[in-house]
Amino acid sequence: MLLKTMLITIIIGGMLIIVGALLFLGPARIVVTDSMAPSLRAGDLVFLRPTGKVINPGTVVTYDFQGKLITHRVVEVVGDMLVTKDPAYGGSSELVEGVAEEDIREVLSEAG
Repeated sequence: MLLKTMLITIIIGGMLIIVGALLFLGPARIVVTDSMAPSLRAGDLVFLRPTGKVINPGTVVTYDFQGKLITHRVVEVVGDMLVTKDPAYGGSSELVEGVAEEDIREVLSEAG
């Protein structure tokens, strides 16, 4: 009986933590590649939120590009466009244009 009570408590506690994180931290996504290693690795859980602020170099962002979620580090801001870098591809830079500001999410926290 004690084991059953402990198990139920652990399950309910875990559910409350997950719901709380989603409510206060934003939607969660699982990283699927090691392209951002060592900062982010495949299997890491990240929470995303609308930027709500000026995006500065060094910020890790996720954005929808042609139906695919992309996560890169911002290396430069040029006007209303971002220059991002993905270390997996030889550190090459990529100019992000045509992505609406409301579709860009900051990687708020990492848990892995």
